[in-house]
Amino acid sequence: MIKHAQPRIDLLYDADCGFCTQAVGVLGRVDRKVRVRVHPLQSAAALRQFGLTREAALEQLWSLDEQGRRHGGAEAANVALSAALGFAGPLWLYRLPGVRWCQDQVYRAVAANRYRLPGSAGSCALDR
Repeated sequence: MIKHAQPRIDLLYDADCGFCTQAVGVLGRVDRKVRVRVHPLQSAAALRQFGLTREAALEQLWSLDEQGRRHGGAEAANVALSAALGFAGPLWLYRLPGVRWCQDQVYRAVAANRYRLPGSAGSCALDR
């Protein structure tokens, strides 16, 4: 039987956001095969890798797949979670009619209020 390689994803997140840092920590615990590489948007090298300005990076979470495609917001979260799990289920679910709209709305609300949400103490709390 031929075993297919699991996708590798790069994820750009806000390391100054406690909520974001905590979410990346949870993703890291799920990602036992280290398929997702995380990069703080505070890194100029990471911004160049993603082809984003700091302002654009601050607007939402970003993922970059092996084909060089960028995904933003809730879609980026689903791409990263699918890669971490080694199972495309979260991304398939996201693409169902109505689910994308709901997840995008919730994501926008969370992103707009992320500095007010509970979480760890920002970039100094990330151990990855």
